[in-house]
Amino acid sequence: TWRTQVVYDDKNINQPTGTTSAIGDSPSYNLITNITQRGGLFGLEAVHFAELWYNSQVLSNYTWNVALGGNATLGRLSSFYDGGHHVNWGGRAREEVKFGPNWTGYVAGGVEYTTIAAVNTIFSFPGGTAVPAYTPIQRDFLNTAPEAGLLYRLNDAWQFRGRAATGY
Repeated sequence: TWRTQVVYDDKNINQPTGTTSAIGDSPSYNLITNITQRGGLFGLEAVHFAELWYNSQVLSNYTWNVALGGNATLGRLSSFYDGGHHVNWGGRAREEVKFGPNWTGYVAGGVEYTTIAAVNTIFSFPGGTAVPAYTPIQRDFLNTAPEAGLLYRLNDAWQFRGRAATGY
């Protein structure tokens, strides 16, 4: 069975909450594809699974001070980041083998890379003049998650699991 999902999402916010208002447009794309095959491995029943994914989001947000007097009237620009990005990609594989009528074992592993990059500009107003301060943001992560487990089904109502794994 081969499945593919493609998603486009546009997070467009305008939220005057309290003394500030967040305004921004952050379109994102998400692609997931995986394949599952039921068959055999060395003469035993098995399920083979593999998945790949990629997603990307444009980072854009402006924070405005809300002016006195109500009605969510915008005052001075407090901070912003625009043209930044958040990107994820990775994969996962799993091999499940039925050793007997009551026993199933599996091994699996995943890897995921993430990068987040933007420049945050924060304004201060000494003497009433806007002075920007720039804070570059660049974070990269590479994570892995191996896993192995064993399942014993005593009957339809009872099953026992043992698992060793790491996550991120």
